[in-house]
Amino acid sequence: MKEKLWFIIREAMMVNNRSAPWERAIGAALSMTIPIFIGLFFNQLQLGLIAGLGGFTYLYAFRIPYALLSKQLLFVGISIVLSAFLGSIIAPYPIAAAITMGVIAAIMIFIFNALKFIGPSAIFFVLIFALTADMPHVDIFGAFSRAGLVGLGAALSWIIAMVGFLFQPHRPEIQSLHKAYSQLIQLTQSIGTERFQHEKYLTMAALKEAEETLVAGQLPWSPSETYTRLLHLAIEGNEYMLYLGNHYAHAIQPLPSEVTQYLTNITNALKKNLKDYRPQNNVDLQDSSLQEHLQAMQQSLTHPIASLKPVSHHYNYSIRDILANALDRNSLVFVTAVRFGVITTIAALIAYSFEFTRSYWIPLSCVAIMSGSSMIATYYRAIQRSIGTLIGIIIASSILYFHPSGYVLAMIIFTFTLMTEMLIVKNYGLAVIFITPNALLLAETITQGQFSFFHFSSARIIDVIIGSAIGLIGVLLMGKRSASIRIPRILMRTLRNESQMILLLFSEPKLNTQRQIQTRLIKLKTNLSNLTALYTAAIGEIPKNKALIEYYWPIIYSMEKLAFLLEHAAENPDRPILTDDELSKILYLFEILANSAQFKEPIKFIQVPSIPNFYSIEREINTLQSAFSVHSPNI
Repeated sequence: MKEKLWFIIREAMMVNNRSAPWERAIGAALSMTIPIFIGLFFNQLQLGLIAGLGGFTYLYAFRIPYALLSKQLLFVGISIVLSAFLGSIIAPYPIAAAITMGVIAAIMIFIFNALKFIGPSAIFFVLIFALTADMPHVDIFGAFSRAGLVGLGAALSWIIAMVGFLFQPHRPEIQSLHKAYSQLIQLTQSIGTERFQHEKYLTMAALKEAEETLVAGQLPWSPSETYTRLLHLAIEGNEYMLYLGNHYAHAIQPLPSEVTQYLTNITNALKKNLKDYRPQNNVDLQDSSLQEHLQAMQQSLTHPIASLKPVSHHYNYSIRDILANALDRNSLVFVTAVRFGVITTIAALIAYSFEFTRSYWIPLSCVAIMSGSSMIATYYRAIQRSIGTLIGIIIASSILYFHPSGYVLAMIIFTFTLMTEMLIVKNYGLAVIFITPNALLLAETITQGQFSFFHFSSARIIDVIIGSAIGLIGVLLMGKRSASIRIPRILMRTLRNESQMILLLFSEPKLNTQRQIQTRLIKLKTNLSNLTALYTAAIGEIPKNKALIEYYWPIIYSMEKLAFLLEHAAENPDRPILTDDELSKILYLFEILANSAQFKEPIKFIQVPSIPNFYSIEREINTLQSAFSVHSPNI
């Protein structure tokens, strides 16, 4: 037991080798402190500090396409302003404040998980609400004034985050496609080896990520030349990958080195932002179709834009459809959000009921602990936050003992914000050492707290311990085995989604077939996302069912590949039409797999009908059958 505990502590405190994000760290520090410096210039430090709270908006800025980044930060900024407004008007009513805190946590966790937003999700919205609720009470006009100041800080964060668009408007898209083409090289070099299927899966994932990044990067006006070429490269890369999967899956001999050189030249051009690309002489390959794919890639970079054939995006699903599909009682996104809200509310009610000093640190600690992606991650966060917070409280107490103010205070906040963003990619616990004193300095200065060194330190430590304990207990009680129990039902639904997609794709098209395909794709992607999230959560469960995890992995692995192939088949208008008998065999096969997933019924291998020009789909269905033929463990 001691060895296991020591192993967990050692893993939690391990520092990774990721490079420090200087650009992001400086942006975050400027977003937090420019409002403070402006406030100092006008001799209004308090107003500057309140406006500085809007700087938390920048913490949700990541390397995603600027078109998506602008929308995400706009949503974050508006939500932070609304949190500040609600905190100001609900402050006199502790019970209402506790419930509202839980509702904010639940809504933000749900939206961030459902829409796959990158960022720290609920914690800073709860923090802004808690801070404004702890400030001196104001009337409705005072609440609007506070919210307006926070809004100014959020607007500044948006501007700082979007500055890069003026210099490299498509940097995230180029980086994502560069990664995908690098993986295409690995796939090409694996032909004739046992690595091919594994590299094929990695390539699918990389190309899917690149396409999603390009779709997210679409601007409301006419696309630029760079964006158009990137879109063509993504499409041609997919066609090349699918061709290899259909014709070279069982090849014995590797492809000529000239093929790899073709791809390497394109990858180098992406690395240089599509500049200085030198067309390669045509390769004389025996496979003329493969040669056409390579030439199409090169034409995406060299031909005039007007001569390139028009292309269409992937289906761009509406936010309403995505959120509606996530509102399902078996959805991990929905269950997690409800759990988050309930536990946060309980933590806030306990904090307010016993009148702890700065009681909001209890629900804040609770939210921070529960933000772990799995049970193990939750334990890691608890250890990291506990150690980091203790050190951070000592640092904050020492600084507050000297009552810093003015430009000294602003520079301390700048430094702590900079260090937080530099270290959070390396270890959450190291970042907490600076997050804690930074938040405490802001809170105590804004609320003008006057406490002794001992009182301040002991109060914060007690709050953190209680909040962390509530978070851990809540996760243990409400999420101990919830993921693995839900996997069979979601697995069954996802299999039926895939069989319905096959029916729509390879049967006689009707008037509304395309609309049905789009609807089914939304449901398929939602259920597959829920399935992979449940599997990830099951890995972190305590106790862990290793046999179950090993059983589900090849099944989910195969279903992800099949979903990818079906999604791309939906974009191909030249699909074959299968006979009713052939479609019935496929539907019957998937129904057997669905029943096996739900009721653990044994299966027998069924020959999949031939699907001309889509042999990858045919092979993947056979692979899926093989994955299900393994004896299922008890759950």
